[in-house]
Amino acid sequence: MQSRSLLFVFVAATSAITACSSPPAQRAAAASSAQATRVAQAPASAEPATAPAPAASPPGMWTASPVVSAASSSAGPRSQASRVELHVTGRVREISVSPSGAAWLTDSDGPSYHADAFDALWSRSPLDCSTLVGFSRSGQCDRVTFFTDRVAIATGYVGQRNDEYFWTGDAGRTWERRKLPAGEWIYDVFATARGEAWLGGSRGNVYYSRDAGRTFTLLSQPYDDRSRMHRIFMTASGNGLAGALGNELKVTRDGGRTWTAIETPLDQRATSGAKPAAESPAKNIQNVAFVHGQWLVQQNDAVFASPDVTPVRWRRVGTLVAFEADRDGSAAFGVERDGRFVRIDASLALASISGARLEGELEDLHVEAGVLYALDASLGLYRADAQGARFVVPQSDGDAAASLTMVRRAGDKLWGVAPHGLYASANGGATWGVEQESTTALVGLEARSTDELFVWDARGDASIFDARSHRLTAVGSLARVPVGSLVVVDAGQWIMLDRGRPQAGAWRSNDRGANWTQLDGWKGAIAIAAAASPDHDVVLWLADNTVRRVKLPTSTSVLAGIPAPRVRSVPVAARHVSCCTSMYFADADHGLLRGYVHHAGDHVWATEDGGASWSAVDTAALPFTRVVPFRGDALAVAARTGEDDEGKRELYVLQGTNRRLVYRATEEISDVSVDPSGNVLIELDPTPETFDDTSGRHWLALRPMGQ
Repeated sequence: MQSRSLLFVFVAATSAITACSSPPAQRAAAASSAQATRVAQAPASAEPATAPAPAASPPGMWTASPVVSAASSSAGPRSQASRVELHVTGRVREISVSPSGAAWLTDSDGPSYHADAFDALWSRSPLDCSTLVGFSRSGQCDRVTFFTDRVAIATGYVGQRNDEYFWTGDAGRTWERRKLPAGEWIYDVFATARGEAWLGGSRGNVYYSRDAGRTFTLLSQPYDDRSRMHRIFMTASGNGLAGALGNELKVTRDGGRTWTAIETPLDQRATSGAKPAAESPAKNIQNVAFVHGQWLVQQNDAVFASPDVTPVRWRRVGTLVAFEADRDGSAAFGVERDGRFVRIDASLALASISGARLEGELEDLHVEAGVLYALDASLGLYRADAQGARFVVPQSDGDAAASLTMVRRAGDKLWGVAPHGLYASANGGATWGVEQESTTALVGLEARSTDELFVWDARGDASIFDARSHRLTAVGSLARVPVGSLVVVDAGQWIMLDRGRPQAGAWRSNDRGANWTQLDGWKGAIAIAAAASPDHDVVLWLADNTVRRVKLPTSTSVLAGIPAPRVRSVPVAARHVSCCTSMYFADADHGLLRGYVHHAGDHVWATEDGGASWSAVDTAALPFTRVVPFRGDALAVAARTGEDDEGKRELYVLQGTNRRLVYRATEEISDVSVDPSGNVLIELDPTPETFDDTSGRHWLALRPMGQ
């Protein structure tokens, strides 16, 4: 029989297959046929045939309309929020706070954001630390450091030669660009209300200001451009401690003019209690301070203290994993391993603070006026003092849709997740209301029914949300199983890919996420995608670019044990697929994988023996970026064919080796999904090439003709 190279589609990290978008210059795929055509007829090694141009209005095209509740007054969200989660386009590494409590966030794309108080409304500030270089902008501020409420500097990676910073004398309403003596990425700043400041960074230098940051001079070089100056703390008497981006500490007794090396907690691990660290970043000095007459150092996610003596004698401080002190060393706080916030008293004893605990990954701590402020990696904020700790999500006026990372349809409502909230819309996404807040960042959702959602968070915890009672219930069968992604194989069968290490696995649910049994388990790389072949086997694509195939039991009830995979970890190619995976099996033997390889563009691999062996083929063999199951067939979004191509605007139905164009959009289709009732939802993005601009997205329901 003649071999066939068939269109594949792999369903990846959420039920929408694509994890990221390839740069347009590196995208390649065949032009898609508008008529129902054979997916492929030639052998895998043959050159793909050029498909005809799409017809102007092919027969059988689907219609689109907004998803609007017939009874929006009762079915709509509980509240139409006047505030939405603050949407930032880059990474935020630090939280900055003025003496009066005004807060600042700066992101890695250049913009900055300001709030008059911890829980006040956030807005974009006039400070933009990027610099126009050619036709693009680069540069960022990592922090705002205050001398007084009105006087502050913003530092980081600023200026075309990396030798600039910003200064304000009016509490941030206006900013002036100023010059440093040399180019350097500034990693840390220590400033006093007296107007002194010390800063340093990537070249190991220390720069000093005595005029509240208006000018800086080169003071010394305790480190070089390999060790780098990572953290610094100074006292009023001129003593100070500086830590490197590595296992080095130095002390000064003359205000930073000269420095002397001292042992680190890792150097003294035999007596300090420090755990061994083979390499950076575990060796890095993460923080330094002088508190209650003791030096404090954070290294390898632990905190150590020593009296100010020679030689130093480091001892571990409780179970702290991080700490911060105010600039005069009169108040210090920490975070314990279980996320509890504590106050460090004069004897270095730890006093627990009631209230909220750190739920996400810690990004930064700041102490100001006896109050601890914390920032997590998903932009959650915490405030802790003697009265307790509380959590808030920074909010602003704006487009709620810009913060949503995933949207799904459940009946006549839309549901979406943002980092710290579950949102609902009864008018097709025109307005959104907060239904549930979360201290842990939410990652994804899938509709179980019109009233229930399966939701998972950044820790891998899975829950079911009941829209009627607004209650979250943990999924017991996934306890201690870190959910990585969810693949909806069909309306009644879900596959969950866990991110456990070193034992990874895949799980199966026959009741839309309420109960799960393990489908397969293995040691090694996690699965990045999964799909079902027409004979109901499940094919898993692993992060090391190998494939496993699992033959399901004939029964659709609870699995009896773990079935042996028919194919075990078969290599596809010696390449790392960084994102954008898709997969499709036209029959039990013929399948295709598509993925983006960093700096090498899109690649497609084909199998004709059920996955036992794979070969590279032209990307035209699988010209689709997203594929999701649909009523026994599949829906697929067309890929781009080049720089000038308006790809990702066409939606096809795949039926075995056939494909049929069913919808052509005027904007890029950035997601497609199917709800439990078989209703199709597409997400449209008017600005697909501006990756950081997620505003303006909207959603439409698609219906086959005659429905």
